[in-house]
Amino acid sequence: MRPLKQFQALLARLGILAYRKKCLSYGLEMPYDIERLFGQPRTVLDVGANVGQTARELSRAFPAARVYSFEPVPTTFEQLKRNTAGLSNVRCFLFGLGAAEEQATIRLAASDARNSLLNQSDAGEGPTATITIKKGDEWAAGEGVTSIDLLKTDTEGYDLEVLRGFGGMLKEGRIRAILAECEFDRVTPEPHTSFLELHRFLTPQGYRVVTFYTDHATPRGLAWGNVLFAYVAEGGEAKQENAPGGAVATG
Repeated sequence: MRPLKQFQALLARLGILAYRKKCLSYGLEMPYDIERLFGQPRTVLDVGANVGQTARELSRAFPAARVYSFEPVPTTFEQLKRNTAGLSNVRCFLFGLGAAEEQATIRLAASDARNSLLNQSDAGEGPTATITIKKGDEWAAGEGVTSIDLLKTDTEGYDLEVLRGFGGMLKEGRIRAILAECEFDRVTPEPHTSFLELHRFLTPQGYRVVTFYTDHATPRGLAWGNVLFAYVAEGGEAKQENAPGGAVATG
């Protein structure tokens, strides 16, 4: 048996599966999928950044990219700032993105990872935070961002509102790839955006599903996870200005 096969067999006995990176199936390693489909991104948005878990991953995977992270809850934002303080390619913004510019008061969940703009609240209903929401198109125009290579949104059920705020850029095909949290079957009380609603919204605007990243499944099927969409140019081929030779995504 070759040394690599022996090493893989040893790891398998420990419950660890190891593969050559080039042999990985799509849907297992998001940053690698992005790179082999589209090349190294230059502009990445992390909407619903929480305390910086994804921002750190994106910063390491794409060191040449500018990563813009958005977190509207002040206490969570402070953790985001601390956790990304040493990352020169990450910028953090203390507001959320949505379909309209507004201020809202939301109920805070027991876990900061479960805070949602769907949980808007009147005063006196427990811990709350007043947050600011801005439209994505307006933010991009103000920052001079003319195109987005990857828009990641994980906002606990508010993701369609995030996308609606980028209506102009979506219509013009200026967002190449979208990674959105979604659900296929409601198995928890936490809100997630329906995959079917995302699909209905994005497909008429020229986007196609590339792959899924499953976080939870049951005997009934997929429960929730993330879906990767790509903007498909005329002829059925994904836009890939920066892609290395041979990297192609089809609709």
